[in-house]
Amino acid sequence: ASGCADAALAWVESRWNDNAESPKEAVGYLQLTPILVKDANRIAGKEIYSLDCRTDRNKSIEIFNVIMENYNPQHDMQYALKIWNPYAKVSYHRAVMKKYNELKSI
Repeated sequence: ASGCADAALAWVESRWNDNAESPKEAVGYLQLTPILVKDANRIAGKEIYSLDCRTDRNKSIEIFNVIMENYNPQHDMQYALKIWNPYAKVSYHRAVMKKYNELKSI
C-alpha cells in the first residue's frame, strides 16, 4: 500500500498529469499550492522546494510525504484527505478512497 495514498490523491486531483493546473494556483501531479510548498520548506527548516517542484512528480511526492509525516505520522488516509483538501466534498473523499482501495489491491 506504500505509495497508494499519493497515487490515489493524484489520480483524483490531476489524473496523474504532471502539468495539470487549477484555477486556484494548484499545479502538477498532486495539485500543490504555493502554501503547501512554503509549509514543506518550513517543516524541512530550509528552502529546498520551489514552485517549479510542483511539475516534478518525484518532488511533488516528496513534498506530500514531508507534509504527511509532519501532520499525519499515523498515515490515516481519511485524515490525509482532510489535510490535503480540507474543503472537499464527500464525492472527492469517495473518489480518492475508491482509487486508494483499487491501488492497494494490485
